Amino acid sequence: MKAQKNQNHSDTPVFNLIPEDQLTRELSPVWHKRFDKAVRHILENIQHPLNWQEVANLCAISPNHFRDMFSQVFNETPGQYLRRMRLKLAVYYLCTEQDLSITEIATESGFSSSQALAKVLRQLLNTSASEIRDRIHQHDEAYIEDLMRFSGHPQKGLSDSMEQAMASDIPVTLKYYPERPVFIHKAAMYSFSKLEKIWKQKRPSSANDRVLVYSWTDLASPDQSTTNSAGYFCDEADANHRISAGLYLSCRVNISGLAGYYATLKSLYLYVLRHGLEPENSAPVIETYHNCDTLYAESIDLSASILVRPAS
Repeated sequence: MKAQKNQNHSDTPVFNLIPEDQLTRELSPVWHKRFDKAVRHILENIQHPLNWQEVANLCAISPNHFRDMFSQVFNETPGQYLRRMRLKLAVYYLCTEQDLSITEIATESGFSSSQALAKVLRQLLNTSASEIRDRIHQHDEAYIEDLMRFSGHPQKGLSDSMEQAMASDIPVTLKYYPERPVFIHKAAMYSFSKLEKIWKQKRPSSANDRVLVYSWTDLASPDQSTTNSAGYFCDEADANHRISAGLYLSCRVNISGLAGYYATLKSLYLYVLRHGLEPENSAPVIETYHNCDTLYAESIDLSASILVRPAS
């Protein structure tokens, strides 16, 4: 079985929704390199205790100078950034891994215990792990909005996260697509690890782009039986499913977590409301993860599309 090279979003501009890239892009090469080293070291060692002297040494500056300069650039201290990165990862697992225990999630996210995670969730988000899971599955939009705002990158003097603010500039395209053949398997909507396992087991070596297909109505009102379909674009003869032809609203972004993911979907939703469109009945939502070996990557190139029509 051979995967079909996906050209569906080759003409869609890629928008960078990663706050760290936005904040460091105008720095001098020396400082850009220093902060790139620091951020990479923090993220690669998120499960372990960090020695800030070592991080400062990587940047070739003193610990106090590192702390001051990091805070100026990223709008939070290195310690606050580390804590938020761990919290961001924990929220990701709570939202996407229904089968993981709270203790497992705490360990994977770099917290010393489930109690330590619970303390940070209560202090920073005024919530609990079980409440996050319940509200996500209920698709409580106001709660999710708050959760993404607090786990996203802070802006100086503003309540919205950088991801929320940057998403208003995501370019979108409206384009007609013919029916598209895909090969897909189904898994629970809230178990990304199962989707990951299925995709790695079933994909041919030529499949670099991962495709997720679900319906707009499932996204708006999910329940325990709601599923995602994971697979890849393929030749007609190898397909077990076909994505409906029609007018698709699409965008393509680089993201680094759920805050960016939700901001991207919301940007499409707001475009629909502001431009006289509406989703087709049971409209398919198609997410394509380009050249992505894992959904847990630090940076993900994502295309998102929804079938729309003029509002009647």
